[in-house]
Amino acid sequence: MIAKATKILLTIIQSEQGRKVLKNTLLVLLSPLILVIIFLVSGADGASKHNHHLMDVAFLGKEMSSSTPVEYAEYVNTLINAFDKVEHEINTLEVTDGQLDPIFIKSVLFVAYVDDSVPINLNALNVQDFVSCFYTLEVLDNEIENQDEETEPLTIIRPIVSTHEMLQNASNYLNINLLDKQELFYEIYRVALTGVNRDLDEYVALSVLLEDVYTASAQTSYIGGEFGSPFKEGWRQYVTSEFGPRDPITLPDGSKTGDFHNGIDFGSPTGTPIQALGNGKVVLVRYTNIGLGFYCVIDHGGGIFSVYGHLSRIHVNENQEIITGQIIGDVGSTGYSTGPHLHLEIIRDWKNVNPRNYLK
Repeated sequence: MIAKATKILLTIIQSEQGRKVLKNTLLVLLSPLILVIIFLVSGADGASKHNHHLMDVAFLGKEMSSSTPVEYAEYVNTLINAFDKVEHEINTLEVTDGQLDPIFIKSVLFVAYVDDSVPINLNALNVQDFVSCFYTLEVLDNEIENQDEETEPLTIIRPIVSTHEMLQNASNYLNINLLDKQELFYEIYRVALTGVNRDLDEYVALSVLLEDVYTASAQTSYIGGEFGSPFKEGWRQYVTSEFGPRDPITLPDGSKTGDFHNGIDFGSPTGTPIQALGNGKVVLVRYTNIGLGFYCVIDHGGGIFSVYGHLSRIHVNENQEIITGQIIGDVGSTGYSTGPHLHLEIIRDWKNVNPRNYLK
C-alpha cells in the first residue's frame, strides 16, 4: 500500500501541473492549522507589545503618539488616572512602622487591568478600599494620666510585609486570582521599579564579563582622579559589612555566602542615590536576579574598576562617560541580598582590594 502511494506521488510531482495540484491541496488541508499558528503567534506578540507600550506610558512617563487610536488612548488614560488616585490615597495615610510601596500597589492594579478574563472598571474602583489590601489597622489603647477623660482609641497603619498576603488580599477584593499571575506581576514590578523595559540578563560571572575589559584598561592611563564617596553625605556612617574574612551569611533562599567579602556593604534605604567614585566609563550594566542583582561597573583606567551592586535602579548605560559624583543608580536589594544596601567593590590589577583605601 505504501509502495503504491509512493509511486502515485512520484508520478504527480514529475509534472508541473501535478505539482500545482499537490501544492493547492496541501494549502487547503493545512490552512486551518496555519491560521491557528499565525493567530497564536501574532496574538502573543501583540499582547507583549501592548503591555510593553502600556508600561512605557503608565510607569515610565513616555508620551503616547498623536496617531494613537482614541479607544486605546482612553484605555491608557484610565489606568494613569487610577494610578494618580492610588498615589493620592497613599499620601493621605499616616503610616506607622514602615512605608507603603506605591510601585508595588500600582503593579498589582496593572496586572489586574490587563487581564481580559475578568474586566475591571477602574473608573468605579474604590481606591481607598483597594489600597487597604496592603496594610493592616491596629487599634491601641490611648493611655492618659486622667482616666476620667474620654479619649478615642489610637488607630495605626502598618504595611503588610508578606507579598503572598498582599496579593491574596487584592485577589479577594478584585475577584481575580493574582497568585496565578505572579510571574507577570514580578515582570511588571521590575520594569516599574528599575525604569528599564527589558528582560533580565543571563547570569555570567563578573570576572568572565570583565576579562577583555581588564586587558584594555591596563593599557590605558588612570583617569579616575581622587575618589570621593558613593553617597552625598559621606559613607562611614553607612558601613554594615567590611572587606575581608567574615562569617558566612544565610541568604533569603537558604544558601550561604562565602567566608570572604570582596567589598564593603553600606546599609541605606531603597532609592538612596549612589554617586560614581571617580571619573571613568561605564563598561558593564547588568540586570540579574541572582548574585549582585542589578549592578554596574565603571572603568577608571589603569586597570582600576569600581563595582556597584544590588541596585534598585541604574541611571547609566554602557560606554557612557562618567564624572566624579555623578548619580549612577539607587540603593536596592536585588540579587542575593538580605536587605537594602550598596555592595561596593574596587578591583585593581585583576584583584579585589579594600575600598577603604580609596574612599575619601
